[in-house]
Amino acid sequence: MAAWFWNGNLQQVVKAKKNAYKVWQDTKSLAALNDYKSKKKAAKAAAAKAKNAALDELYKKLDTSQAEKFVFRLAKARHRNSLHVIRKNS
Repeated sequence: MAAWFWNGNLQQVVKAKKNAYKVWQDTKSLAALNDYKSKKKAAKAAAAKAKNAALDELYKKLDTSQAEKFVFRLAKARHRNSLHVIRKNS
């Protein structure tokens, strides 16, 4: 399941982090551990940047003349998702 702020660049960075983790688990070397840690840090930064970009886009949509319509559509979608979680868990 992808997050609402997921994009192609973030996917590549996370995939590189996962591959570095697998290499570290296979080799248990210090160099592989340092490589994994640096890629993990880069993945966190990329996720934060993608999330901020998505939030900026959301705020821009809320500043338009169609903002009220967008807010109700967003609330309706969130409500549907919450019902899906309730049905899935019960």
